[in-house]
Amino acid sequence: MRVQKDSDVEYPAGERQRRQGRSIDGSASVDVQAVLALQRSIGNGATTALLGGLFAVQRDDDDQGGDDEADGVPALGSSASGSSPSDGSSSDDGAGGPGAASAGPLPRGDCNATHIGGALSSLPIWHTLVVYTDTSGKATGYRGGPGGPPNPTSDPSYGTIQGTQGAYGPGFIDYPAVESVAVASGPSVSGADATFASELSRIDSAHIDYHPTGPNSNTTAKTLLDKAGLPLVKPVTLAPGWGDADL
Repeated sequence: MRVQKDSDVEYPAGERQRRQGRSIDGSASVDVQAVLALQRSIGNGATTALLGGLFAVQRDDDDQGGDDEADGVPALGSSASGSSPSDGSSSDDGAGGPGAASAGPLPRGDCNATHIGGALSSLPIWHTLVVYTDTSGKATGYRGGPGGPPNPTSDPSYGTIQGTQGAYGPGFIDYPAVESVAVASGPSVSGADATFASELSRIDSAHIDYHPTGPNSNTTAKTLLDKAGLPLVKPVTLAPGWGDADL
């Protein structure tokens, strides 16, 4: 398991909207090169189904005046708790940082989301992770991603799932969050950090092939919550791999 090292994380003007897969004026933003890259990654059929479902949600959002939450489905770019897309600021200055959930006593478990980068950065597809904040306010992030030692069956571009844990703040690979939801807080979360760490180590040792559509980082986040006995709550709609079986 990798320990995250410090580095500066900054977003130029408009970058947060791009990472959310939305243009500066809030409309859906998908470029042709990103779609072609997605086709190469998961195939034409899966790409068509993915984008068809995505824009069905977008059209429904437009038709209903943006009130997807009336159907219990968070609008694209909004959190499950009903907040508007984050601009990187937060009404809470706690350890979770910009974009982090602000509800609930400590200790608290949050599920945070950032947008995937690279060639697919203009598609609203999300990467999730888990954050544990202890009673002193110290926040620790737990996430999975590609880059582990490859198996003979692995795609050499991704290898196996590699876990990372570290202080959740500037320098952590997935900080700051774009969206976040408080999964649980108070006594029910006590000790969950130990479970997150042990499960992440177990997943590392299992050398599970990473796939963009799952199992992947979202499968890892969901597994950590499930093994800790916490609700399987995520702050975004489109997180491929979340619905896969636990790792």
